[in-house]
Amino acid sequence: MTYLGLTTAQFWNHSSSNFAEQDNRKLERYSGDIGHEWKLTDHSKLVTKVYSAYTERNWARQNYLRNTGSNFNTIPSNVIKSYDTEPFVNRPGDTVYMLDSVGHRNRSYRFVGAESRYQQDYQFLGIKNQLDAGLRYHYETADIKYLDGPPTPDYAIFGNGFNNPPTGVASSEYSLAKSGNVRDHEINNTKSLAGFAQNSFQFQNRFSVIPGIRYEMFTQNRTILRQQTIDPVTNQPDPNSPSQEVDKGSKHTYHVVIPGLGLTYDIRKNANWFKDLTWFAGAHKGFSPPRYQDALNNSGIVNRIDPEYSYNYETGFRGDITKYLNAQITYFNLNYINQIIITSSTSGNDSASSAKNGGRTYSRGVETNVTFDPAQLFDSSFKLPIDLIYTRADARMNQYSIDTSKITADQSLLDFVVTQKDKNGNYVPYVSKDTATLAIGFIHPKGFYARVEYQYFSSQYHDDSNTRTVYWADSITDPLGKKVLQYLNITSNSSGETGVIPAYELINCSLGYKDPIKRWSLFITGKNLADVRYISGRLPEGIQVGPFRQINVGATFEL
Repeated sequence: MTYLGLTTAQFWNHSSSNFAEQDNRKLERYSGDIGHEWKLTDHSKLVTKVYSAYTERNWARQNYLRNTGSNFNTIPSNVIKSYDTEPFVNRPGDTVYMLDSVGHRNRSYRFVGAESRYQQDYQFLGIKNQLDAGLRYHYETADIKYLDGPPTPDYAIFGNGFNNPPTGVASSEYSLAKSGNVRDHEINNTKSLAGFAQNSFQFQNRFSVIPGIRYEMFTQNRTILRQQTIDPVTNQPDPNSPSQEVDKGSKHTYHVVIPGLGLTYDIRKNANWFKDLTWFAGAHKGFSPPRYQDALNNSGIVNRIDPEYSYNYETGFRGDITKYLNAQITYFNLNYINQIIITSSTSGNDSASSAKNGGRTYSRGVETNVTFDPAQLFDSSFKLPIDLIYTRADARMNQYSIDTSKITADQSLLDFVVTQKDKNGNYVPYVSKDTATLAIGFIHPKGFYARVEYQYFSSQYHDDSNTRTVYWADSITDPLGKKVLQYLNITSNSSGETGVIPAYELINCSLGYKDPIKRWSLFITGKNLADVRYISGRLPEGIQVGPFRQINVGATFEL
């Protein structure tokens, strides 16, 4: 498995091929949990759960270069395999050179935690209440290493006496290093203690008010044990420097209060003209902490950045309109502040490689879910559900911020205007404006079932600049013309690393049998039955092709 994606030409012509054939990822995961439920009274109980997991991921990735910069017209000397995806032209980014060295990214993760939750039903002043409160402790650690696998020659080259080719040794793709010297090593851990409480007030069995609050204190620690020498100008490791033992570490503690409020109202319950209809609404605060790398930069300095916060609102209706029609429609409005953004590594400031708080985004839209079962019109014993799920989302950037990392000495006004173009109103990357699923199923009381579904995903942007790509961008050599394209967010499509992700459609199906009494099942599922070749993303390094046609057969047993 590799994260090296395809170029545009390779996607067009050989979408099932793979540059990094020798990449190898091994993954092991072990997890377990144990729970206990203590019934205190007829109306209260205490539920406790203890959990733990261990994950080890060792990923060997062959190093590579693209034909860009100094390698545009010069082939690196340590290339063992080349992929020229456009052999009749030479465009920057259309060729990938696989090198004779390997980077081993080995990581192990451990976490353990415990949660105790108290639940009670009670009445107060004639009002029904349901209390849910508890505590949780969570600890996790990550051991991250980068091993530099050196060239391992496996055959000799004998010169012809004229030094062409020179006498020496060379490597092949089958002799890549299976391990290497530790270049980078860091250990990270997080401790979290949280308390939460939620109470549901029920008025006349129809209207419920559900306030809740959560407090969380978590501490992040990042300890860098080994790394290359830090370049004082870029604040990044110097790739040409030797690795060295260091001892950089610090911690950052966050205190977060997360309130929330939910409302439900049974508009008409057990009415003659429809079964049930409920109005609901909610508002809550959310947060996402910074990564370890953002809490402590490569120089060992703590970055005083806040978690990413969001304020989220939703309202809608749901219910069984009739015995053969169920529907839900929801309006949502998600607003993010303190969005964590990464500054350029060439800015020259002390925290250049770390994140900063800045930027706002919002996501607003409507989600609908309708299920119609025509078999229930005739009181059939089987079910024939027809599902329609549709989401319309408008997700955009909502703040203009100057990127100081792109301000240089003696910068012209034109360069400033081009590099500081306002992104306010741009679409948020990797969010489809329209997604839809249409499915029809069959469920028999004897245990047989089947389902066929059609899925649609509209186009998405890869970056917050909403960059578009064209084939002819490489032919523009005039400096002013290049800046015009840069201002218009237009670039070459050769490498496949940026650009629009086109819309795509999928057809999936499943059928099987589930014993209604003995709790075992047999199933067969098919995904992407039309074997559509589509772009699922462009991160981290080029076009990632979506999964090809898959047919899976299996069985389940419940003890």
